[in-house]
Amino acid sequence: MGYRFLLPVLLLPLLFLAMAEEASASLEVRAQIYPDGVSVEIELANLNASIYEGLRAHAEVFNETTVPMAVVEHLKEGGLEEVAFLQPSIVFNDTERTVRMSFVLVGRDLMSFRFNTTSMTRIYEVNASWRKTDIDVVCEEGRLISLNFSSYFGAPLRDWEVVELDLGGGDVRSALLLNSTAETLFDPLCYLILPRGAKLLEAREDTVVFEMPKDPLDAFMASAIWPLLVVMAVVGLAISYRKTSIRLVKPSR
Repeated sequence: MGYRFLLPVLLLPLLFLAMAEEASASLEVRAQIYPDGVSVEIELANLNASIYEGLRAHAEVFNETTVPMAVVEHLKEGGLEEVAFLQPSIVFNDTERTVRMSFVLVGRDLMSFRFNTTSMTRIYEVNASWRKTDIDVVCEEGRLISLNFSSYFGAPLRDWEVVELDLGGGDVRSALLLNSTAETLFDPLCYLILPRGAKLLEAREDTVVFEMPKDPLDAFMASAIWPLLVVMAVVGLAISYRKTSIRLVKPSR
């Protein structure tokens, strides 16, 4: 009779250890926004051994293009046709059972800008609905992993925390942060990082609006100096052409 009660007591620590292993897995997304695209880095760290080995062994369904292709397809389903991905990469760390993926999103439907005609700064609008992509990695044996990004990071951007993120070397940038509390085996964390020197103006449902400092070339093109220089150059060329023509015309006798 005593052994019946002893067995659950002995199994309890093993159950807690298994739960601790699963709960310690983490998912971090860092998306650095640039004026010409968004560089996305995804890290799945300290994965359960069976999950990690499954992903490692099935490159036919889980490789460097799996996530970016799903992202682009998700955006197209939402009507955003002019989006593509570049530079896909995936790295496995067997010691830490960690997977790191990266890619760059580009396209006219992803971001746009306009000029502030008063200050001649550029106002950018970036569509961040790609963060809601859900990914099921399935092989012949069954499902390897589910990444429910819409559940983890689907909260409106206006509800995300605004932070100053230190990227090292004195590079501190404004960022939107969401530390998700969604029910998951992971501890999901996502940063949307603005370009260096950018000023956050607004965060809406799926859109980030920010302002970039005045570009010297934009300021020059907006000034009254360069049209004057063009006129002076045209007049100078006309005078030079006239003098050359006079020299080439042989005087009549």
